[in-house]
Amino acid sequence: MSSHHTIEGRLLTADFSHDIGKCRIYPPLGEPIDCVFKKNLEEAVYEHLRKYVRVTCETQKDAVEKIFGYSIFIPYLYNMG
Repeated sequence: MSSHHTIEGRLLTADFSHDIGKCRIYPPLGEPIDCVFKKNLEEAVYEHLRKYVRVTCETQKDAVEKIFGYSIFIPYLYNMG
C-alpha cells in the first residue's frame, strides 16, 4: 500500500553512487528518515544538502500501516531557509 507524505528537516547525507540515490533527512523531532530518489533528482538533492527542506514522497506501508519506505517523487526540493 502506498500514499503521499510530506516531510521536513535537514538534508544531511546523500549517496549518488547508484541508479537509485539514497538520502537521509533529519526532522526537528524523531528519528532520521531514509529516502530514495531517481537519477533525475540528483542535482536538486546535491544543491539542497545541509539545508532545511520540505519534500513530498511516495511512502510504502506494511500490513499494520507502518511506513517502511520513502521515495521522493517531486522534481525539486523546497529550501526552507
